[in-house]
Amino acid sequence: MCGKEASQLILQLNDETLDSSKSSEQLGISVADILDVLVIGEWEDERVGEAVKLPLLLPDALTITIQSKDHRNNTKEITVFRNKKLEEYLYKVTKDFGYGAARFIFDGEPVDPMKTPAELDIEHQDCIDIIDKTPRAN
Repeated sequence: MCGKEASQLILQLNDETLDSSKSSEQLGISVADILDVLVIGEWEDERVGEAVKLPLLLPDALTITIQSKDHRNNTKEITVFRNKKLEEYLYKVTKDFGYGAARFIFDGEPVDPMKTPAELDIEHQDCIDIIDKTPRAN
């Protein structure tokens, strides 16, 4: 249909990668669900002078993992763009984790949401910690 083999496609639902070896019943999805399709492609990267193969739609997209150290040990994979501020992504992730407020840590340092992944040296498959900062009732 799109000229790609199944092994060249990554299916995602709500920013979570689906296991392509499982059936729709095992994944708990139906015809009403809207899936994102990421195409694994190759392009010439002028910076290194060779073909690069990554599971990304665009060369400036990164897949990163957000992980919670709370009692639930949640993780979530998201796709971000190197030169887009993290603010929008981190706001959504905070809500997805069910937190009213959160702090993010990358490489032991607080993440400034007004910066881009490129400015913070975040690379494909890096991990960011999320810490719940929701005010608690006394």
